[in-house]
Amino acid sequence: MRVVMIAGFPGSGKTTLISRIATPDTGVIVNNPESLSLIPDNVRKAYFPLRSPCARPRQFLHWIEKVHSEWGVDTLIAEPPGICTETSSRILTQAIAFSNGRFEIGPLITVVRSNALEKDITYDNSENLRVRQQICESDIVVISAAETINRDTISDIVRDLNPDAEIFFLSSETEESVKKVHTAIFSKRVLTRALDLF
Repeated sequence: MRVVMIAGFPGSGKTTLISRIATPDTGVIVNNPESLSLIPDNVRKAYFPLRSPCARPRQFLHWIEKVHSEWGVDTLIAEPPGICTETSSRILTQAIAFSNGRFEIGPLITVVRSNALEKDITYDNSENLRVRQQICESDIVVISAAETINRDTISDIVRDLNPDAEIFFLSSETEESVKKVHTAIFSKRVLTRALDLF
């Protein structure tokens, strides 16, 4: 089974993106119970409940095992467990370590809302540090709400933090990036950037 995590802050657009990609052969785990209604009815889905921070990697591994043994799907698309949005790489590297080669871990995809990058994110407050961490660890960075932004400027910000990142722009006006993310999820691409950080 292939496991792909799509991370991002609440409201970044990650669940909406997942809802446009998931198929009946796909399992989906969301980190907010309200998000379940956004996933199509013909897709196997579950809410990953919030527990203690130290338990999240173990719970994530439990859910991978559960989906693998009970759902019969080829691909699991998961949001980060709980609100653990800035440490997705650590969860995924543990999943690799404990999978014994049974699961293929796809690229880490992070959705960042464009307005989070239109301000100065070099200032060291909690939110900016988390956004920078998300970008640094990701194989693919999806910029949502990209209708009116300066894409060159946003690309430069992302590449300063992560020169290896592939950048997709997602707007309500085009399906182009949805198709690109779909291809990345269902291709042979694997997690790489997060592994380089450890």
